[in-house]
Amino acid sequence: MKSSIFFISNSFNFDASVEDLVSSLSFAGTLIEKMESDKFISFFKSSDFYENAVNKIFGPNAIPESGLLSSLIYDGALNRAKCKSVDSSEILQLVNKEKPELDGNWISVFGDFPEPPKVNYENRKVNTEQDIINFSKGVVLENTYTCQEYSDVFEGIYRNLIFHPSYNDIENIDGGVENFISGILDMFDVMNSYVPTDGHTEQDIKFINGKIKFTTCEEGGGKKRRKNKESQLNFSFDIDGKIKSFNCEFHCKLEYFDNQYKKGKYHNNNRMYFGFNKGIKDNNKILIAHLGSHL
Repeated sequence: MKSSIFFISNSFNFDASVEDLVSSLSFAGTLIEKMESDKFISFFKSSDFYENAVNKIFGPNAIPESGLLSSLIYDGALNRAKCKSVDSSEILQLVNKEKPELDGNWISVFGDFPEPPKVNYENRKVNTEQDIINFSKGVVLENTYTCQEYSDVFEGIYRNLIFHPSYNDIENIDGGVENFISGILDMFDVMNSYVPTDGHTEQDIKFINGKIKFTTCEEGGGKKRRKNKESQLNFSFDIDGKIKSFNCEFHCKLEYFDNQYKKGKYHNNNRMYFGFNKGIKDNNKILIAHLGSHL
């Protein structure tokens, strides 16, 4: 089960000012460009999506900026959202069901919808990247996945993180990934929304450790006892077409099952190793090197 975001006939206010409408359409396009992938999140339009747009662009009330609006709707990233053969009212009926399923995905709608028909589940109305993440997290928590599917889930939802192509060691999480899933999502949620500071990593580790329940720290003196380069937790990442090696000794310890923090069985062998790609103006990122057993 994956997550789908629907644009329906009243997702955008076509009676708003041109500036506001252009801003809304442009922002929706940037969300599609960033969040869409075959791993987890997809975007669609209802069959009647274009009805409100046509009058503004082609009808007797067409405005001088109709060319710009047409380009945003028909030629821009918004056009990547394919039309489904279900109309807006049918989409809203599905969204208001306990399990909002369509074609194997759980669905939400883009927009505010302050007037009837309303969306009864707040997390199924999305307007921002974080809204999409929160909705997708809900989908994950209500469904089951294989270890490979969980790997795709994390990469598909958390688009600000850079995942190593071999990061997936999820099947070796002691106790089973499903018993840590809420904590893992919270961990990636914090990291995804955090921009690492320039310079030393101490402040970064302190921030993450204070926000999640998994103990977060650096390898410290133990790294010096590791005998070879690979075991010293240096990982190579492709950054903008260039292969670079990064110190990924920093780690989160997946110690306790969800809802059993410091009162359930202690698991000593689970780790998520990560590093930092710094020195990029306003775009420092966290690198996810390994999720699974202790290295």
